[in-house]
Amino acid sequence: MVVLEWILYVVCVLVAYAAFRFNWWLFPKKMSRRERWRTSDYDFFTNRALKSFVAGLVIAYFGIAIVYAVFNDGKFILDNSKYVISKQQKEAASASSGTVDGEASQWDWDTGKEVARAVVQQWDDAHNGQDYEAFRSLYAGEVAYYGQRWTGEECVGDKRKLLGRYAVFSQRSDNFRFEAEAGGRVKVSFDKHVRFDGEEKTFPSYLVIGLSEDGKWIIERESDEITDRNLAKRRKGQ
Repeated sequence: MVVLEWILYVVCVLVAYAAFRFNWWLFPKKMSRRERWRTSDYDFFTNRALKSFVAGLVIAYFGIAIVYAVFNDGKFILDNSKYVISKQQKEAASASSGTVDGEASQWDWDTGKEVARAVVQQWDDAHNGQDYEAFRSLYAGEVAYYGQRWTGEECVGDKRKLLGRYAVFSQRSDNFRFEAEAGGRVKVSFDKHVRFDGEEKTFPSYLVIGLSEDGKWIIERESDEITDRNLAKRRKGQ
């Protein structure tokens, strides 16, 4: 799907160029002889270029916006800043993070599920678009990354290596399950469907979402059940 998306972007640019050329050709035909006679060569060229450029730009903007929306679930910006919360909300979430009969507080649970879904979607989109700046904004300073303690920058580097191995790579996540954890964190488990080199595999994966110091929701832990089971077996064998 990523290849198709970029092909459509190129088509949008070509259509925008065609619109520019059409308006360039049409401009003098819309002017009367009197207007053409009274307009200096400089003003004629400036107005012609400006109107043609604006027409091409508008076509390109709306075309690219529509393509992006279709391939990214209508999200024009990979940003979880709308989930930045106040200091009071953060303290309330932390204070109520203990669970009662397996359920978190109403605020923590409802907000946490919404945030977790959004972060997983951004995480998927970062993989599909090979957007390393998006990865950088999603990871905490220190992450429990598939059984290891890595910095966020090391996680970004690992994603760069992973995505660099394949000519085509895409993933999508579904079947979400949520679980409250201590400190106002939310663990979201899901099925991660990955396509690469003509193959498709599904991994039972999860992310743990927590709050940064400035109140942004970020990834503090990333792994999957297969990796966790293998690590547990190694520990028992030691």
